[in-house]
Amino acid sequence: MKIGRKPSTIKLTVDGEILQQVEEFKYLGSILSSSGYSEKDIRVRIEMEKSAFNKLKKLLTKGLKLEVKKRLVKTLVWSVAMYGSETWTIKKADATRLEAFEIWVWRRLVKMKLTDKKSNAEVLNLVKEKKSLLAEIRKRKRRCIGHILRHEDMLRTVLEGRMKGKLPRRRKIIKMVDDIMTGTYAQMNRRAEDREEWRRDVMRDLP
Repeated sequence: MKIGRKPSTIKLTVDGEILQQVEEFKYLGSILSSSGYSEKDIRVRIEMEKSAFNKLKKLLTKGLKLEVKKRLVKTLVWSVAMYGSETWTIKKADATRLEAFEIWVWRRLVKMKLTDKKSNAEVLNLVKEKKSLLAEIRKRKRRCIGHILRHEDMLRTVLEGRMKGKLPRRRKIIKMVDDIMTGTYAQMNRRAEDREEWRRDVMRDLP
């Protein structure tokens, strides 16, 4: 598989046989796409999360205290949601989809139907929560990226897009780090060199 806006055909042979070029494939549980985006992987993760929640539905809707239920959700459901999220390229539509799933979970946790006509704010107030799934994903991404930026290796080269040749003018491509940037890339790079400062950055509330 070749990643790019318009991936060209490549020919790789092993023992005289041409390897099939694919649009996407699953690697270590995550779906990699030739577009470089994570939309398909996020969609699949959300379906897996809903399945994980439904398997726990009897337990989560019993007479447990709300705090215990929420802890179970964050431990057993969120972990499915965030698998591999450190490398996601999150577009606006993906962020909306993840936030909608988070509200979906809280509504079902308190046995609330859509016909109850409660707003998302009212749901969050009822379960005494704030939107936190995206913030936790971004914290994970920052931990991962901080580690990458402190080492001069292939991962950093790929992250920074250091490639030979001149890129043509075209619409800006959404990158893996775009949703966690709080300044310029150079500023983020300098902060990452100081582990303590970067750790404080990770723990701050992110937009």
